[in-house]
Amino acid sequence: MNNSTNNSNSLDINKDLTSITNQSGLSTSLNTGKNISTSLFNLLSQSSSPAISSTGDGLRGEYYDNQDFTNLKLSRIDQTVNFDFGRGSPNASIGVDTFSIRWTGKVEAKYNETYTFYTTTDDGVRLWVNGQQVINNFRDQSTTEVSGNITLEAGKKYDIRLDYYEKTGRAVSRLAWSSASQIKEIIPKSQLYSPGSPTATLQTSANPTTGTNNYNFQINYTDDTAVDLTSIDSNDIRVTNNKGFNQLATLVSVENNPNGTPLTATYSINAPGGVWDISDASIYTITLEANQIRDVDGNFTSAINLGQFNYSITGTGTGLKGEYYDNKDFTNLKLTRTDGTINFDFGNGSPDASIGADTFSARWTGFVEAKYSENYTFYTTSDDGVSLWINNHQVINRLVDQPATEFSSTPITLQAGEKYAIRLDYFENTGKAVSKLSWSSASQAKDIISQSQLYITNVTGSTDSIAPTASVNASNLTVGNSNNYTFTVTYSDNTAVNVSSLDSSDIQVTSSNGFSQLATLVSVDTNTNGTPRTATYRIHAPGTTWTTANNGSYSIALLANQVGDTAGNFASAGTLGNFSINIPEISVPTISLGQVPLQVNEANGSVQVEIIRYGNDLSGISTVDYITTGETATEGLDFTQMSGTVTFAAGETSKFVNIPILQDSLVEPGETFTFVVDHSSGATLGSYRTARITIDDDDQTNLTFSAPTVNENTGLATVIVSRGLATSIASVNYTTVAGTALVNSDFQATSGTLNFATGESSKTITIPIVNDAIGEANESFTIQFTNPVGVGLNLQNSTEITIIDDDPGSFVRETVVSGLTAPTTFDWIPGSSTNGLLIAQKNGVVRMFENGTLLTTPFIDISDQVNNTRDRGLLGMAIHPDFSKSGADKKPYVYLLFTYDPPETKLNLNPNTTLDAPDQPGNRPSRLIRVEADPATNYTTAKPGTEVVLLGKNSNWANTSRPDGNSTSMILNSDRSINYAANFAPSGIVNSSGQLFANMQDYYNNLSHLTNIEDYLATDSESHSVGDLEFGTDGSLFVSVGDGTSYNEVDPRAIRVQDLNNLSGKILRIDPITGAGLADNPFYDASKPDSNKSKVYDYGLRNPFRFSINEATNIPYIGDVGWKTWEELNAGKGKNFGWPYFEGGNGVSIRQPLYDDLAPAQQFYASGQAVTAPIYAFTHAGADAIVMGDFYTGNTFPSIYKNTLFIANYSKGTVDNITLDSQGQFVSIRRFDTFSNPRANTPVQITMGADGNLYYADITAGAISRWRSV
Repeated sequence: MNNSTNNSNSLDINKDLTSITNQSGLSTSLNTGKNISTSLFNLLSQSSSPAISSTGDGLRGEYYDNQDFTNLKLSRIDQTVNFDFGRGSPNASIGVDTFSIRWTGKVEAKYNETYTFYTTTDDGVRLWVNGQQVINNFRDQSTTEVSGNITLEAGKKYDIRLDYYEKTGRAVSRLAWSSASQIKEIIPKSQLYSPGSPTATLQTSANPTTGTNNYNFQINYTDDTAVDLTSIDSNDIRVTNNKGFNQLATLVSVENNPNGTPLTATYSINAPGGVWDISDASIYTITLEANQIRDVDGNFTSAINLGQFNYSITGTGTGLKGEYYDNKDFTNLKLTRTDGTINFDFGNGSPDASIGADTFSARWTGFVEAKYSENYTFYTTSDDGVSLWINNHQVINRLVDQPATEFSSTPITLQAGEKYAIRLDYFENTGKAVSKLSWSSASQAKDIISQSQLYITNVTGSTDSIAPTASVNASNLTVGNSNNYTFTVTYSDNTAVNVSSLDSSDIQVTSSNGFSQLATLVSVDTNTNGTPRTATYRIHAPGTTWTTANNGSYSIALLANQVGDTAGNFASAGTLGNFSINIPEISVPTISLGQVPLQVNEANGSVQVEIIRYGNDLSGISTVDYITTGETATEGLDFTQMSGTVTFAAGETSKFVNIPILQDSLVEPGETFTFVVDHSSGATLGSYRTARITIDDDDQTNLTFSAPTVNENTGLATVIVSRGLATSIASVNYTTVAGTALVNSDFQATSGTLNFATGESSKTITIPIVNDAIGEANESFTIQFTNPVGVGLNLQNSTEITIIDDDPGSFVRETVVSGLTAPTTFDWIPGSSTNGLLIAQKNGVVRMFENGTLLTTPFIDISDQVNNTRDRGLLGMAIHPDFSKSGADKKPYVYLLFTYDPPETKLNLNPNTTLDAPDQPGNRPSRLIRVEADPATNYTTAKPGTEVVLLGKNSNWANTSRPDGNSTSMILNSDRSINYAANFAPSGIVNSSGQLFANMQDYYNNLSHLTNIEDYLATDSESHSVGDLEFGTDGSLFVSVGDGTSYNEVDPRAIRVQDLNNLSGKILRIDPITGAGLADNPFYDASKPDSNKSKVYDYGLRNPFRFSINEATNIPYIGDVGWKTWEELNAGKGKNFGWPYFEGGNGVSIRQPLYDDLAPAQQFYASGQAVTAPIYAFTHAGADAIVMGDFYTGNTFPSIYKNTLFIANYSKGTVDNITLDSQGQFVSIRRFDTFSNPRANTPVQITMGADGNLYYADITAGAISRWRSV
């Protein structure tokens, strides 16, 4: 905006005040000035008295998201032009500062006089009246009034157009007028008319006829002048229904061929399937398309819904069988009859003279026939109790005393023309007696179910009234290490068991130890109706596997009214049998790396790596594979490549692998290789799986220095100074130099000379560390080396010592919830009056902790969907911020993110392996689902049937590359190069024929001819699956997804991370209701809001296991778990963080040395594409894994923690907090806490609670704990 003011056309305020006083009797004082205020406009607008009665509706406003009247976003009728948008914009779809608006229509004068028109705008404006431009001030300006004159006749309508644009700063646009008889005012709605356009009316016609091919209907078009005949064609009318039908109607003919009014057009559509039949039953909506029909003046109609027609299947039913009992409990049958509908109000009486009032019951049975293939909702209105079953499923259960009350079922999918078993039980207990049954669907208005859709029986002449019987076959369980238990139930009937009634609501298994679970139906021996039918059911262990904690007796019970026969008879409830669980005490040990020398001298000849096994029970045999891989060190030149399997015999806790180090006479820098353990049996893997070992050259004359990190309270820091070639004496001077750590305050100044004797390869320097009581950031100082004799310094003449502060404040660690099984994430129910805390366990069970008690019944158990092995499982959870709101604003939703076991994992499709079985490490997809909490249990459990897949709708078996294979480790050629032909192709990516690639070589040969499957989340590794869920401050849902590839080797499939059309290695941002990408996402495609690309927020990530939202900016801060060298903290919107082509660098981006020779990597480097460096990164040689914590915004901790960001190191057991500047950039880091035994305590989530304390999920200890300030 231009801040200068042009006053040449300003209104004389004093003159206007005189006019106001003379004409309206108002007497007021206003500040004089050249720019009119809003209050003055409002006042003047109220003082006008029209000379004639007008009926205007305003002007049409067209709003554009550019200054030049392009990119139309909004059209509407504005009653007046009197807008002050401030520093905003007219609509969320329009950007601030650079937009334009065009108002058009007609203006009607009140008097036969010369009118002055006034525009007040910030910025440019042009005005035309009757085709004459009366104002032209189209330039950048502050709020300025301009005027122009034109003579008008009373009662006549004149064309008017106002063009306005805004460029930065405030946005104002107003239109006023005055004349000799008209006081100055905003032109009112009554004098403004939007452009006229034709209207359309749907003529009533018969519905489609079954067996015909098409359907004709007529539309009447009228206009105040004449309809343009040439605008009527086959693009005018669209017909749709709620099942996906969408067809433009074909123009057949037009009555009255010349331009004129009215014109009647006949249109035709084709039947959805070619012929109108039962599959087409639906309500069809007829819509006029926008900008298709116009009049001779060029005015077009807007889009409008013209009406509907109905094609449905009308049944031939006669009603339901009604059985009336002279007791409330369905005993003492008195009357049986056919009732056409259930629509009874017995008042204070009874259905029949043989039945006493007040205490009777009625049961209606039969079949209901749907008119449409849609989701139906059933409604009961009853006084008193009612229970309703549809297709042998109980959908309403309110058998309680109550006044006349309506209840509704959850939507049920029915097929048009199909008959479904129906049963309604009703009892009356004093007072009025009411029982009514209604239904509704998208095409069916809510109404009492008509007689035509109700039938006594589905089988002609059926009089069967005998219900099925059930018997159980269940054996005892005495072996642990399994996560489920199966048993069979055989159902028999005198006619036929209705197989469709068998489901996961039939059987309840309970135990005195608190266990209670509905059994999941696995299979039925025969899928057609008949007798007998044997069903296999499964229950899941409360934790990961059955353990001694689950020992006890278990009862198997058939629930009432669940299993039915083909005549609609249901089995009664009853206990079928028992089984016991008696598992001996056992635990699975853990294998990890132990003591590993991270540096070895070339002259040592070998290095010994320790592999350890620990746990409560080491009586079994365990194995683990190991392998060495060269980085800068070359196999066969610098070390001998080693691979194999280590076997731990019973009782063994430690094994060693000796790696030969090869000596040469080359002068070279330190070189590195890795040692990795993988693929364990009889044990699980610990977090320390990869070690990076540096070989120090013994031919090097230059010195190398260690760079220690020490705790403030250790007293001394020790620096090791090494040389390679030690064949002569040598010396070097050294002295300490202050940095952020200061002499005497943090360390004691130290200096001297190191003298190396012949054959001596290392010396040490010790520096006293000062332990103060001040809480401060980590600090550092350096040792400077000078005057080398007999050795060299090369470019390295100093080393840095970091001091970790040990004064974080006074805190205690407290266990809040214990007794959990591998908790991964937790979240509080917002606004909960019971302090509800949901806790997700890695195995797929979500627990509720309420009022200090861990509830026995899980909130939800999706363990049959969750692939729980290694680093996979249920890893992310979030609760909708509007969970506890009321009314329509309430969204009691819980979101779960997990590695997914598709149903095929239960089928043993490949008998030669178990990798395709549940909870096995074969390749798998992942999913994000939403479930709804159940108000019937006070929101402590999920409502059955409410699961919605938001991400991973195509995460299925068919789109997964080799779910019966584990591709975590690469298959190599004899020269240690990758064997592309022998390795698996990536999941979720198909060739030009829509098929998964045959192998990795096939994939690489066709990188320019591939398609990423939409909405597929890949996990082609035991790790790097999905990660975290966080709600943004704007209500959007952020989701982290790992690269899904090998965590311990170069995996060429990782290049998909750089593909914006693939969901791997990304931060996603979606609508939490629909799962679609959001319009302000950086890569959003408006034409494909559901595409992968539209959901991407950031990319180029390896394993973004945890992230946190900065509430000040709504930007995610991401902890990206690195490979062998770096752990990263990244942040931004629309950023590429570089993986796998770049990794690490503290504030700079560094090429990933092991991926940089891949052809796609070389192409990426050559393209010059920019990547975003980490805000902060730290290096490592052993096991490290960053866990992003929370921003601390509370007031409970000392002020030094305010607005700092917490991070943890999963493998080292350390917790730090980072200070950021106002731009969100790294300033400093300090140590907050250290766990003495990372094997026993492993935080995987850190979140601030409402009490201002920090809470963490301890996956190893099985607890939710907190740090509390004391």
